Amino acid sequence: MKNRYPYPTITTTSVWFAPLCYLALCFVANYLTGALDYYNIRSERDQRDFNCALGLPILTAFCWMSIRAQQQNVASTIMRYLLDNNRLCEFAEHRDRLSEKLRQHTITAATFAISFNSVYLISEELLAIDLAPKTLVLDLISYPFWFFFWLFLFQIVSSTRYMRTHFVQSVVLDVAALKALRRVASLAIENAMYGLIALIIAPVFWFNRSIPFVDIVMVIVFFTFLTVYVIWPAIEAYRAIGNTKHAMFASLSSMINQKIPPACSAGSDINNVSAQQDIEVVASTSSIPTSFKQLRRVLLVLSSIPLSWFILMQLEQLVA
Repeated sequence: MKNRYPYPTITTTSVWFAPLCYLALCFVANYLTGALDYYNIRSERDQRDFNCALGLPILTAFCWMSIRAQQQNVASTIMRYLLDNNRLCEFAEHRDRLSEKLRQHTITAATFAISFNSVYLISEELLAIDLAPKTLVLDLISYPFWFFFWLFLFQIVSSTRYMRTHFVQSVVLDVAALKALRRVASLAIENAMYGLIALIIAPVFWFNRSIPFVDIVMVIVFFTFLTVYVIWPAIEAYRAIGNTKHAMFASLSSMINQKIPPACSAGSDINNVSAQQDIEVVASTSSIPTSFKQLRRVLLVLSSIPLSWFILMQLEQLVA
């Protein structure tokens, strides 16, 4: 039976094109209904509608693009691991497993989005057919927002756990396993960056208004999930890489220095050469589970979080 949930995508067009078209469509709809008319703000509800008209499409498009980009990162990581171990024939099996997880996450995210958002809209008296056009449009685009939010969270958490389960040995004893550990750590860092970028965009919702209690709870829950299931595994992998390198150095050095009987000297020479090559590979494998380029992106994202709040406060003072 043909897979209806292809995972992951191998094209770059679908990563950017559809989310950007959705973003443009939402902005046009919000502009035509007056939700983006800042000079027409008369109350706190108008301010909330203006913020949602900006924030909902931006975060929805970001989560949508991040899901696809993250899936490509997972596919690339799996491909490199399988190539290193001459097991490329297993790629289709992993893709089918990830496709099934994507199907389950899609159903769960849709269920959460419909139930959670409907309860919120009903409690705020925002779910009716006689509402203003701008409110109806905002109601409609809030459902895709929550769908992609939950799907984004499920995917970044699931992909990190999947990679740890299937590609990281409980006891790392060889060079290939050490490389796999570093790749999984790098993937976890990349997933964490996607989550942190979402936190950079979030202050758009609180422009010129107090932060609602529900929003505070959602940010805390989101950051907790991000820390426990994405950031902490990367930290554990970093520590494991350092400990593993030290143990492998000791083991390989002991193998080289071990006294071998003369009758076995030919075989021992071959083993010593192999061990020496492994030592060189281990030494060249950095204990830091990220490249310099990725590290620069991490620092940029981390510094952008307080910067986004600073910009928000400055804009509030300008329009006050």
